[in-house]
Amino acid sequence: MLEDGMHLEVSTSPVATEWDTPYNWGWAPPSEPSGEKPKAHTLPPSLDHHPLLGDIPISHEPFTIPALGDSQVSAFPWLQNESDVSPSPGMEIVLRQSFGNDGDFCTNSPSSPSEHGQTSNDGLEEIFIPHSLSASLNLFPSDTEPSAIHHFKTYMTSTLSVKNAQWNIFSHFLASSKANTFSPIRSGIIAWAAAHNGLDGQNSSDEYLAHYAQASAEMDTLTTSLVVMNDWRQEQLGVVLATAYFLSHCDLVTGNMSGLVSRLDSIRELIKGRCNLLSSELTGVSARLLLWLAYLDLRRSIFLPKGGHAADTIIWIIENQESLARLYLRSRLYLKEAFGESYPSLELRDDMIQDPVNLKFAEGMSILGRILQYARDGDESTPGLSNDLEMLHSDMIELERECDLALQGFDSNGSISITRTSYHWLNLKVTIQSGLILLSRMRNPSCRTDDEAQSAAYKILKITIQLRKANKLHNPHSVFSVLPIFLAGIETIDEVHQDWIMRFLEDARGWGLHVQRAAKVLQRAVERQKQTGRRLGFKDIASLASEQLVL
Repeated sequence: MLEDGMHLEVSTSPVATEWDTPYNWGWAPPSEPSGEKPKAHTLPPSLDHHPLLGDIPISHEPFTIPALGDSQVSAFPWLQNESDVSPSPGMEIVLRQSFGNDGDFCTNSPSSPSEHGQTSNDGLEEIFIPHSLSASLNLFPSDTEPSAIHHFKTYMTSTLSVKNAQWNIFSHFLASSKANTFSPIRSGIIAWAAAHNGLDGQNSSDEYLAHYAQASAEMDTLTTSLVVMNDWRQEQLGVVLATAYFLSHCDLVTGNMSGLVSRLDSIRELIKGRCNLLSSELTGVSARLLLWLAYLDLRRSIFLPKGGHAADTIIWIIENQESLARLYLRSRLYLKEAFGESYPSLELRDDMIQDPVNLKFAEGMSILGRILQYARDGDESTPGLSNDLEMLHSDMIELERECDLALQGFDSNGSISITRTSYHWLNLKVTIQSGLILLSRMRNPSCRTDDEAQSAAYKILKITIQLRKANKLHNPHSVFSVLPIFLAGIETIDEVHQDWIMRFLEDARGWGLHVQRAAKVLQRAVERQKQTGRRLGFKDIASLASEQLVL
């Protein structure tokens, strides 16, 4: 993500020659590797001019994804029979807080003093450091420092957040857990960082597995204490939420979806019926962690397999007791709370600038939560379902109108100044388009597509292409996930767009093994819809994966 004050020329013309956005509902895809570009085709490609993609090579061969490497299978045992994932040793991994459109975007550049100020002196090449180069830019780890901690401290803390590494929440957790080497939070951090390195074959699976098992066991013990013994201490609750957050992202990296589902289920049961109690015990940091976990839980709830567990989502539980917006407001000073009086006033000011878009993002996620609840509980014969879906559609359209108005403030002579705030609005824009596609597929399940859904898919792709066109982002970054571009891929009827999206997902596999699964499922879904001439349902799409699909 770009830091405040940086400027990116974003074409508003219908013709763009390269590529995209944040989907994180706000993410930026990986740039082309430096040096000679790998050949995309075995047969000589033909160059066609596409109105959106520009001059692009059109492959004469079907899109395929490489097989899973032996080193990755040995590192992650549950992948022994996995056919949907195939990590690539050379890819970058920058995992972001799930759906965490909270203002923490990827950069290690200091916040600029003005939202529309001058371009930062730090070049993009210094901000986005490739994973492969990080070792040469870092100090050697101490003899007693685990390699995973060194990797987390010197690389991940500076790429997981838009904020300066000194003042982001990842550095806070690393520092606060340092005094206790047996802390479940620290074990969770080591497990995540070791898994992150493991995809590139940089790390032994022993380090990852040992710390993962330790953190999981300690989290289970603390959760039991909270629920069974009714020991609702703020510190204990905070440790459970932080450990769950780190382990959940570790599960995404390694493709351990059963572990992810089980952990999110435990958090859901933890808060179910206890939101009033939790509201008095949640610190600002804990409230923000719960918000991020709720966003991640929504991602795993979209494509539930047939016969799969369909309990209320964390978002639905929170909305029935309080609201996502109120939860966000309770967490708006979470970094000030974490760092105390040492937290700079300029950093706090920049955090507060994000309030309007963060609140709107929470509103958008709330609408998505209701859409998915109807998808789970309703069918075409459900009384009032049509009216309810129409109301949700109206809410999404109104939210898009507000988003477009906000983005006008960053438009100058046909280009958008990309700041921390405008990037969030772009994330929200793509989130809204994803919601419109989901609604369209619910309201018109028998047809292949409709004009509004095609328009939404086009907007998602266009934003992605526009941000990629800058060709400045060395790492894939994701606040949300690959969900928007995945939805655009299953909805669009443009075969060139489909091919580009599938190759984009293949390139982005460094985000984690869950992206490998998404690429395979998208390929199968596109083929199935082409055969039947109609849309696949959510559960039908889920059935194309060998394990639960989490986007």
